[in-house]
Amino acid sequence: MFRAHVDAPPPPAGTPVLARGEITGHVVSAETDERDGCELLATLSVGDRNEALRIGDAPPLERQPLPYPVPELDGTPTT
Repeated sequence: MFRAHVDAPPPPAGTPVLARGEITGHVVSAETDERDGCELLATLSVGDRNEALRIGDAPPLERQPLPYPVPELDGTPTT
């Protein structure tokens, strides 16, 4: 799961997320935000986590931090 902003209207749940023109995940939920775009949560293949991501013809997604650590991806110690 990742969080992102895009300068576009909110896409419906299930919209494909693309990396290198191929489907790597899907939108889970999206809502209009205060920046005249939308913020969304989407699934993402871990192998594509550093790729440029898009939804259709919209501008590239701007990744946003999650409100919790993901130890396997960010090196946060586990308890």
